[in-house]
Parts: sequence; structure tokens; C-alpha cells
Amino acid sequence: MSGSMEIAHIQQQTDKMLELKLSQLKKIAKEKGLQDQAIEAAVSKPAENEDDTKGHVIALIFQAACLKASASPMGRKKMQLGESAFSEATDLQSNAVQKLGLGASRLESSEPTYVQKQTEKMMELKVSQLKQLAKKNGIPDEVIKAAVATPVDDENDTKGLLIRLLFKAACLKASPCPATPVQDEDDMFCTVCEGCIRPPFHEGPCCDGQLNELVPLSSEEECIDVGIVADELAQHKAMKESVSKKVEEEVRQKAAAAEARKQMALEEEARRRAAEEHARQMATLEEEVRQKAAQEEARKKAALQEIWRIAAEEAKQKTAEEEAKQKTAEEEARSISAEEEAQRKVAEEKARRRAQEEEVEIAEMDQRCVDIFLLCCKESRVRTPIKGTILYTKFMRPLRPPGTSVDVKDSSFNCLSNFLKFLEGEGLLRLKPGETDPVVTEIRRDACHNYRFVAAPRNASVNVASPIDVGNSFRGVGPNLKLSWQ
Repeated sequence: MSGSMEIAHIQQQTDKMLELKLSQLKKIAKEKGLQDQAIEAAVSKPAENEDDTKGHVIALIFQAACLKASASPMGRKKMQLGESAFSEATDLQSNAVQKLGLGASRLESSEPTYVQKQTEKMMELKVSQLKQLAKKNGIPDEVIKAAVATPVDDENDTKGLLIRLLFKAACLKASPCPATPVQDEDDMFCTVCEGCIRPPFHEGPCCDGQLNELVPLSSEEECIDVGIVADELAQHKAMKESVSKKVEEEVRQKAAAAEARKQMALEEEARRRAAEEHARQMATLEEEVRQKAAQEEARKKAALQEIWRIAAEEAKQKTAEEEAKQKTAEEEARSISAEEEAQRKVAEEKARRRAQEEEVEIAEMDQRCVDIFLLCCKESRVRTPIKGTILYTKFMRPLRPPGTSVDVKDSSFNCLSNFLKFLEGEGLLRLKPGETDPVVTEIRRDACHNYRFVAAPRNASVNVASPIDVGNSFRGVGPNLKLSWQ
């Protein structure tokens, strides 16, 4: 029980200081009187995470608290590492928290601290091993014997006292006690040793009233004596009583919580029964409402069926009237359709005749354009290369028969470029490739001499006028006109 309380007490004090940031801990250490070099050395020690670095700074703060508590001889004799040093460090930490305006919420540490680890490790040792460890760390034998002989509840309490003394000794070794008080010539007696009757700055050893030599106490003898065991035990008992009160308070709270849960369960059961009764009443009421609604629905359905019957009769009568009207309309539509069909046939006949006439005219223009080109090749000495537009305007058009016209736009060629490409395809001439304005590079007069073109309309039943007779030199028979762009 004692070991658990020791661990809980140290863990509580350490965790409260772990809540602060590293910068806040450094500020507290500086206010405690620690030098900047010592603080920076603690911060620069190797650490796995920020909590380990905080632990180094907290250890310095504890040491500073011990030094402050041991500023006077009486204070050194009453100094206690467990409660007084930790309490003073905690008070200093609380003041820093208030200055910085921070809350006092507890930080739950997922890993045990260094002090907690060491305490748990030493609690596993026997009392004899702890006595040897205390003697090895410079604790006087009479102090160890007093700690062991102190009446306690169990062995763990004895271990707790020895562990607290070990922590105190370690702290004193890491933080030496203040120097010997400075003597003043105005003092009546020497202040180096308590009880010395010799004057200040005397030579030789100090002496008491019976001329016995006095030896100045060492730092550890001043700080750790037999009286400290009683103080540690009193502090331990006070802490144990505090923990017991907390345990009793927790038990009382748990009992109160259990009673509250029981009361809440009873209230919940009462509410459940009331809800079930209310649900039953509501179900009865809903069943009555449903029956009334079903009767009302049946009356509405009968009225609606009567309305549908009347509407069906009216619809049937209206349908008969509509059918009569539809028959009359169909008769009128058939009469109108017959008239429209007759008019359509007349219009189609006119369009067909007009198309035939146009086809005859286009075929005649195709024949005329080709024949004029052949005639131009025979009667005109055209030099190549020559632009197609010049060939057409200056050589071909002047050779057209009187009273006729030659215009490729009125032919199936549609333009001069298509006409010249047709002649090139028939092997009558050659065009310069890549020119937007066609340029004739060669006229094949031998092919023109043996070529004969007969234009035929799309409708073969249409008669086309005979081609122009350009002389007996045109003895060949050319293919019918079939153009890809038509």
C-alpha cells in the first residue's frame, strides 16, 4: 500500500508539471534560481521525446526546491524530499500557471516517468538491500536504523521511508548545501560551529563551554539526521490518510452513483410502464378512428362509383356523337384528298416536263462545249501553256455558231475548272497540278482529232439535238458523259 501511495504521490507531482510547455518549465527553473547554463545542459541532454526533456528540467526544479528548503541549518534538518520539496515545486508550478493564465487540467501520461520507474524498481528490493543501498549513498547508520525501527503498518511503509531518504541523498549530492555562514567581527562568538564560545576568526578548532572540540557538521549530516525519520513518517502518515480519505470518498461516490443508477432504473421502469399504458390507450383510440375512417371511406367509394356510372353513360353518349362527327370528317377528308391528289399529279407532270426540258438543255450545252473545244483545237493554233480562262474566252467562245451561246455554267460541268478536268480525264489535254486557276500545259491534238463526244441526258427517253459537225476529221466515237460531280 505504501509503495503505491509513494508512486501515486510522485506521479501526481510530476504529471502536473508535465502539463506545462518546455518554455514554461524553463521559466520556472530560472525563477527558482537555476543558472541558464544548467537549464540549457538539461534541455540538451539526449532524449527520445519532449516528455523526457521536460523530465530533465523538472529534476532541476526539484533540486532547486531542495536547496531553497535547506537554506538555513534548521531548514536543512527539516528538509524532506518527498513532500516539502515536491509541494514547494508544485506551488511554484501553480503560481506559474496562474501567471500564464493556463488551466489546471490533468495530462494523462501514456508512459511512466523516470522517478516512477526508479521507485517501482526499488520497491521490488528487500529491506536489507535498501539498507545497503542507503549506506552506500552516504546516509548515516543511525538514520537507517531509525527508519527501520519506526513502527509502521507493513514492510512496504518501511521501504517507502528508505526510498524517500535515498531520493533525498541523491538530491543533496547533485545540489551541494550552501556555504558556511559568513562571520562578522561584531559577532560575540564564532558561527562556524553551533555552540562555539571562541571569538570570530579564531585559530584552531572550535570549543564549547567545557572546552570540548567541535567539528563542523558535513552537508549530509546536517541535512540527514535521525529527526528526519520522524518527519518523513509523519509526512507518510499524512499522505496515507489523504489517500485513504480519497479512497473512502471514491467508495462513497461509487455507492452514491450506484444508488443514483438504481433510482434512475426505477424511474425508467415507471416511465416505461407509463409509456406502455399511453401506447395502449393510443392504440385503442387509433382503432376507433380507423373504423370510422373505413366507414367514411366506404360511403365515399359508393358515391364515387355512382359518379363513375353517370360519367360512363355520358362518355358513351359523347363517344357516339364523336364517331358520327368523325365519319363525316373522314368523308370530307377523302374528298379533299382526292382533289389534292389530282392537283399533285398535275404539278408532278409539269415538274417532270420542266425537268426533262432542263436536262435536254444541259445535255445540249455539254455537247456544245465539247464540240467547240474540238473545233478550237482544229481551227486555232493555241500555244501552251495557257490559262484556262484565256482559252475559254479568247479561243472557244468566238467559235460558237451564230444565234447560240457557250457557257459552262449552264452545263453539267457548272464551272470552267470542272470542264477542263473532264477534258484532262478524257486525255485531250494536260493541266498544271496544284493551281487554283487552271493552266493548260499541253493540248493533245491527235487525241482531239480522233475523239467524238455524244452527250446524253439522265433520262434516256429525252431526245438530244445532233452534235455540231466539225468536219470529217472527227471519226472517233467518244464515251457518253458520266461526271462524278453530277
